[in-house]
Amino acid sequence: MVDTHFHGDHTHTGGNGTFKAAGAKKIVAHARVTGGKADLQYMRDFLTALLDFTRKAKAGGQTRETFIKTANPLPGFTDYGPLIERATGTAWDELS
Repeated sequence: MVDTHFHGDHTHTGGNGTFKAAGAKKIVAHARVTGGKADLQYMRDFLTALLDFTRKAKAGGQTRETFIKTANPLPGFTDYGPLIERATGTAWDELS
């Protein structure tokens, strides 16, 4: 069971995405959407960029309280819309 937060709908509060055996249909989002390998790679790239963005903020002396209020879209992933506290807070905590 994996929670992927995908397809630009990272404010959706639906259930977790699930991954089945290789070659099976994969659900890659909170919402009821499906995707393939390219979708999973794009999500991986988003999460990597979010963690890099968070590392830079921490290295620059930003506090968690300030960082989690970041609402601009993540550079390179504007199709996801603005960042939300749930994503920024989780990224910050992951690196703490």
